[in-house]
Amino acid sequence: MGSHESVALQSYNNPSGLSEVVIGCAGNIEGHENKWQDPIPGYCAVHNGDTYGYGVLNVFNDTTLSWTFHSATNSSIEDQFVLTKDNAAGPAIISKPKLRGAM
Repeated sequence: MGSHESVALQSYNNPSGLSEVVIGCAGNIEGHENKWQDPIPGYCAVHNGDTYGYGVLNVFNDTTLSWTFHSATNSSIEDQFVLTKDNAAGPAIISKPKLRGAM
């Protein structure tokens, strides 16, 4: 998807399973990979083999987050989505790993 095309904001409300974002476009000495399974499986929303870039994840609250993929060339938005849940499962519990030798 090039910067000349408009990017629709995809929304996912109450997804029934795990939602994953796989981004592998930080750069490769061999160039871009444009060989995709044909047809693209239904569980894949977007394939982009033309753009180097980076993703930004924003967590707004217990029920809403957004993800945006930006082109490394000009920071244009190449892909984006919002994921919402009607009810939060409760506060997220994040445990910090203990470092060896730490008290």
